[in-house]
Amino acid sequence: MKATLRLALRNLIRRPRRTALTATGIALATSTYVVLVSLGESQLRAIQTTVDTLQCELIVQQAGAAMPQKSWLTNNHLHELQTVAHVTRLMAATVYVSRVADSPEFLIIGIGPRAPEVPGIELVDGQPYTPGQDEVMLGIRTARSLDTVVGDTLEIRKRSFRVTGIFDSDSELLDRSMLAPLSVVQEPLHLGDRITLTFVTVDDVTNRDRVRDEISRRFSDLEVSLAEGWISLHRNWQLIARSTRHLGSLAMVLTILVVWNVLTISVTERTQEIGILRTIGWRRSRLVVLVLAEGLAISFAGALLGVPLAFMILHMVPLYDSLVLAPRIPSRTVLEAIAVTLAAGALGSLPALAAAVRVQPAEALRWHG
Repeated sequence: MKATLRLALRNLIRRPRRTALTATGIALATSTYVVLVSLGESQLRAIQTTVDTLQCELIVQQAGAAMPQKSWLTNNHLHELQTVAHVTRLMAATVYVSRVADSPEFLIIGIGPRAPEVPGIELVDGQPYTPGQDEVMLGIRTARSLDTVVGDTLEIRKRSFRVTGIFDSDSELLDRSMLAPLSVVQEPLHLGDRITLTFVTVDDVTNRDRVRDEISRRFSDLEVSLAEGWISLHRNWQLIARSTRHLGSLAMVLTILVVWNVLTISVTERTQEIGILRTIGWRRSRLVVLVLAEGLAISFAGALLGVPLAFMILHMVPLYDSLVLAPRIPSRTVLEAIAVTLAAGALGSLPALAAAVRVQPAEALRWHG
């Protein structure tokens, strides 16, 4: 077995340029897979982290809303929700996206109905805004991006807002947002009393399911979910995550084609050599190991090059602006990408493997003659 593996490596080394180009092509496929999968999963993770930061037990939205921006609740809903037993706090939110001057788009969240008591955020400068006034608080990343400090004025949709505070949180999405009074967000968009989401806190976690069942019974037009499972309701987000993974998987087709082409050429060039190996007693199973080892070795080399290439792409290419968060690459995704690349390399080795086992010992004499 060791002799077979050494021969496989020697076969790759004897064509250094071909091997290098092959590994580069596989590296591009691997890096594409890592980037796309990380993009989809990072967005879902960022949204769920935001929900976790808000420290609520339940989230209420319009039934069937594919995205939070498509949800529609009213003040009447809010007043009725306040009467549900065991509910201790309601935080209504209206969410929309807007530009500030020539900046990228930012998430603007209207909070109500009372003062901005938002769990999970910490003011690092200034003070909370005053309900009903044209005032906003900025996430720390938003403030840095806009080069804005407390006391500055921002113009949003031809309306001026004074920055009263800058906050920090454990959520990158919140840190890239603006918080404003609920009515101040509703008015410029002519939304009336529209609310997109309501975050519900109960007096005791043991009453959570009871409150959820009561809301579901009383409001047929609303949908209530546990905070930790809320993201699963949004089909569009799930579709985006699945789509990026599918596109990443398609990139692996490149690995299959590259390995297929290179190994098939290599086996054709080495027909006489393979015939000699058969003449001296090599079994077909040993040839299978030889060709498969070559395919896996070059795929592994490409994967090892592709992972750091993915990190370089994510840090050097300006793919991410404001709401599109720079994805993190977890170790699980790295291991998954390597495994998928190796699987693709094994599949790409099959045609060359089949050609190798068909070579007969007489091929050595034919080539010699």
